[in-house]
Amino acid sequence: MNLDQNIKIKVNSETMKTLIEKCSKLVELQNQVEKCEENLKVIKSELRDLSDFEIPDLMTQCNLTMLKTDDDVQIQVRPVVSAHLPSDKTDEGKALRQECFNWMRQNGYGDLIKNHVTVEFAKGQDTQAKQLMKDLIEKQKLNAHQKEWVEPSTLKKEVRVALHENTGQPEFPQEMFRVYAVNQATIKKLK
Repeated sequence: MNLDQNIKIKVNSETMKTLIEKCSKLVELQNQVEKCEENLKVIKSELRDLSDFEIPDLMTQCNLTMLKTDDDVQIQVRPVVSAHLPSDKTDEGKALRQECFNWMRQNGYGDLIKNHVTVEFAKGQDTQAKQLMKDLIEKQKLNAHQKEWVEPSTLKKEVRVALHENTGQPEFPQEMFRVYAVNQATIKKLK
């Protein structure tokens, strides 16, 4: 089929009108979604400011950790901690991630690191597959890949313990591990 050829399609004006209306509606809905998503970002930011900073600060000033309102709403302030390792999707992220692993190993948290080692074998190398990992890399010169990681929930727990309990372990560097620690206000409807 020659693509340069003009193909004539009979389309009645009513079908074309409907098509144009549907396309316009699609563009309008896409614009509405974009506006809603932007508005949602603003609302979430305001929510975070209230729950993580303003209300906990005011409750601390009032020497309160829990408050019940007349309309059966309970507001409670509790510590919340999160932390995560840098992404390994870029060279910079890989270097920062390795820096985190090195810090963990040097400061007594090396047991949190999990390892996954993958080795690629060609057909007929079944016997070699049974060798120890050090033999794979040092003696056999096989293509071995290693992935290191820490489960996010484990890291979060250990950072929380290091921040709030006197365990004798060093605290995690907050910027390196992207630690987010606040006293957060949570609201619960009682009825």
